Amino acid sequence: MEKKMKTPSKGIEVFCRYTTKKGKRIYPKKAKFFHFFRNVK
Repeated sequence: MEKKMKTPSKGIEVFCRYTTKKGKRIYPKKAKFFHFFRNVK
């Protein structure tokens, strides 16, 4: 099963190997990187 993501009209597509939360690095468990859209004002 594949999930489809809608692309926002104003935004930047971001790929990260890890993210930080409360000063600790978090790596994805089932993927090589995180993928999300960041809004641009």
